[in-house]
Amino acid sequence: MTAVRSDVRIDTRDGIRCYLPASGMNDSDAKEFVGNDRFEQSLGAKSKGRALFDFIVGKSNFIRTFDHVKPTLDIRPGHVVLELGAAHAWASVLIKDDCPGAYVVTSDMVPETVAHSTDYERLVGASVDEKWACSARDLPFADGQFDRVFTFAAFHHFGDHGDYSRALAEVARVLKPGGRLILLYEPNAPAFLYPLAFHRANRRREIDGVDEDVLVAARLRLVAERVGLRFEATPFEFYRYRESVLVGAYYFLLAKLRLGSFVVCTTNMVLEKASAASPRPAE
Repeated sequence: MTAVRSDVRIDTRDGIRCYLPASGMNDSDAKEFVGNDRFEQSLGAKSKGRALFDFIVGKSNFIRTFDHVKPTLDIRPGHVVLELGAAHAWASVLIKDDCPGAYVVTSDMVPETVAHSTDYERLVGASVDEKWACSARDLPFADGQFDRVFTFAAFHHFGDHGDYSRALAEVARVLKPGGRLILLYEPNAPAFLYPLAFHRANRRREIDGVDEDVLVAARLRLVAERVGLRFEATPFEFYRYRESVLVGAYYFLLAKLRLGSFVVCTTNMVLEKASAASPRPAE
């Protein structure tokens, strides 16, 4: 079991360890709970099995995309792995099924969301090792425990009005030397296109109740380097499994013309913690 910070008090609910102090929350976080309430209401009188079936059908392209980028995580037996923003934790369950020798910890801010992980565990036949409800900006874990921390299309929710410094500092703290934070399938835009991309991403905010953001790799790199993380971003121009034919065509053109670094494009980012202290300059 992972070690927790000495100042952390844990509330356990149905096997989910909860650490949700007000200090780790902001106004956008509250909307995550609203979004979950709306999801639960949408289930209506559906049976658990039918609700799971409908969700998988609706998320099938998303799940297939994760399966395509999963090798980027490079998870091996003996690794201690943390997923942040896992929602129903299906990605964590798939990781555990692929690599039973890894110790997999899954987390999301909303305990009721994490509780849906049991549906996927039964379906796949693999169980994650720990389940947490916590904020990425105030992690309960003690320092230097994880070989891999990853998100899938989730890190852009972890900012505080566009400031990702707390989340990056927390992940850097809990990573082992040489460990990696891997951000998969994140929306990314050059700085000059950020206002347009942000506006487009938030067109549905009043409907789904959740704030969206778009990352700017150049800005994130500066913050990452300040907390000791080496940063690399790679445009993810893969055009299959996109949400519409039009979006698929857009990414097909990006792939052919290799323009992903210059326009709005989903991006995979790998941030690695130094494996040893940098040598001091000779006196």
